[in-house]
Amino acid sequence: MVSQFLSVDEWERELQFPLEKRREFCYALLQLLKNDNRAVPILSLYLKSFENEEVLVIESYCDAIQQVVINTIKVPEVNHLDILKYKAISLFKDKPFYKLVDIFTSGNCQSFQEIFSSNHSLLSQSDFESLLQKMRILTITSVFSTKEAVSFSEISKTLGIEEEEVEAWIVDASSRDLIMVKINQPQKLVVVRHCAKRSFESKDWELLGAKVLSCRENFVSILETVRRAKQANQQEAHI
Repeated sequence: MVSQFLSVDEWERELQFPLEKRREFCYALLQLLKNDNRAVPILSLYLKSFENEEVLVIESYCDAIQQVVINTIKVPEVNHLDILKYKAISLFKDKPFYKLVDIFTSGNCQSFQEIFSSNHSLLSQSDFESLLQKMRILTITSVFSTKEAVSFSEISKTLGIEEEEVEAWIVDASSRDLIMVKINQPQKLVVVRHCAKRSFESKDWELLGAKVLSCRENFVSILETVRRAKQANQQEAHI
């Protein structure tokens, strides 16, 4: 039944939901999808519904917003949430759950442990342990995104684990398609071939645009080379 509700944009257009009904609808869906990564777009729509609301109105929804945000972060398959831009999140910068979202977006496992140590009510112990595992995986991607090779000792120190555990964590991150690496056991080194980005900033879009433009120019050049070769062959055939 849940799968019938997933195209929320279409439901909005077809049913012309009033804003409050749309918000209630999204919230109800998020309760159904609290363990499902399909909750991510629904969460965005829910938060988007507050963009033009008064501060007092948004503040009255603080507990509900915190609940659905944390539930979505806890979903094992969810490794990124682009929600800091929403008014319903940025308004609560002084709240622990905002700091949690910020850390989940670009922080590391150490900062995650620090926020939990000072805000035990934010998560249960079991949720903390499962999210710590996820944060270690995400921390690996942060470290690998800026380096071509990383030593076992650096990974061990950064993640707060024993050096003997490093390879298992690397394999875990690789199995989630977040990294592509080659492990050099004799040198205790991880050679990075590819690493997924945790978030895209303006400089990343500029770099991507430059790469796309370069590929387009190369493609045009190849087509021109093929055209000239074809033209030369046709001329030779007429001789």
